[in-house]
Amino acid sequence: MKITLSLDDDLVESYQKEAGSRRVPVNTVIAQRLQAALPLDPRRRGFVVADAQVLQELEGILGGGSLTSERDLVGKVRRLAAIHFGEHRFEITPGQFEELKFRATKTGRTVEQLVADLYQRMSQDLFRTVA
Repeated sequence: MKITLSLDDDLVESYQKEAGSRRVPVNTVIAQRLQAALPLDPRRRGFVVADAQVLQELEGILGGGSLTSERDLVGKVRRLAAIHFGEHRFEITPGQFEELKFRATKTGRTVEQLVADLYQRMSQDLFRTVA
């Protein structure tokens, strides 16, 4: 089947360079790229973050450097969705996290500062609680 596509000049140039370096026709490169994009079908609920600024913002929110894979993204989101007190982990819902953000902002602190303060208070109260 023959299909006519309109591609941005920069994209065509990129595909032509790749085709030249691989010594294959540009149509082969385009067909392979389209084939590779099949798993990204939005009906499968996947998405691509193509904007570098959005990706950097997402990585900044999640902390821990660049995102390297889907599993890495899941791990960083899971870490964001929990509060650690030493070795103990408290799972929190997005709503609970929003409440923490609200309370932190209300008192002029970051969530990290609020959690640090909570940790200090829990540490001080530990022996009174178990007595």
